[in-house]
Amino acid sequence: MKNLAVRIVNLSLLAVLSLLTLFSCTLDAVAAKRAGELEMTSRVARVVDDQLARLAGDALTEDLEAEGIVLTSEQDDGISRLVSQAQGLSGTTIVSRMMEEENGKDYLNFTYTAVTSTDTDKIIESARPLIPDSDYEDLRHKADEIEHKARDFYLHRSRAMTTAQQEKFYKELQSLVVKAVVLLTAAIVYAVIPTVVVWGKVSAACVAAVAAGVVAAGVMTVIGYQRYGGDEFDFLSWIKSVCEDSYAEWAIAASVISTAAAAELSPVMAALVLIAFATYQVFDEAQTMYAIAKG
Repeated sequence: MKNLAVRIVNLSLLAVLSLLTLFSCTLDAVAAKRAGELEMTSRVARVVDDQLARLAGDALTEDLEAEGIVLTSEQDDGISRLVSQAQGLSGTTIVSRMMEEENGKDYLNFTYTAVTSTDTDKIIESARPLIPDSDYEDLRHKADEIEHKARDFYLHRSRAMTTAQQEKFYKELQSLVVKAVVLLTAAIVYAVIPTVVVWGKVSAACVAAVAAGVVAAGVMTVIGYQRYGGDEFDFLSWIKSVCEDSYAEWAIAASVISTAAAAELSPVMAALVLIAFATYQVFDEAQTMYAIAKG
């Protein structure tokens, strides 16, 4: 009888401990999820603050004037509307309001992934709940093409490279294509967001602005391999010679066409692309690359 009582007590203690462990794990999971959302919210809020401040700053006008770029009235109105909607609001407030909108969590996940990840698969996947199936499949196709082209190139051509700089140059070309696809993804998300989803649209525009800046920086990096050599530099001749290589020709064409496609989706996207190229002072080179890519 005594042994039975002891066994009952032990089983009861085991049950209590199991429940406590399960409860503790549940609390840990909730806490981890909450911490993850706070990190995502904080990171996206900083991006929103930075991009809206840049779009509202005087330096923006100076950069455009320096490159001889004049925005159309529609493009200018789009940027002005974007800035005025958020005037007086912090990035944290904007993200908080976005979370209250339809698909708010999906917008947060996409914006966070787009500005923190270098994996195109993850970025495109994060956009999946927000874009039409046809656009998703097209973006997935582009991502797969990048991977296959890069793999084929390195398998067949890497041994022919004679310098570390040449290998780095081709890696920069690959990176440029990836960045352009990310920009196109952000532009599609922005374009399909309903007008009534105000704060999701503002956040998506800020992500596109970041992506456009990264693409422009990529263009600057690629042309920097020759531009700053100290000698007289003819960009047109150089880029034509680069495009004699089939991989380089594909990479440049894919990146500039994706960027152009992003710009064509809306006046705001067009303005953000132009602003990015003006900021990095590569507008003329980008035009030349586009003309060659279109052939």
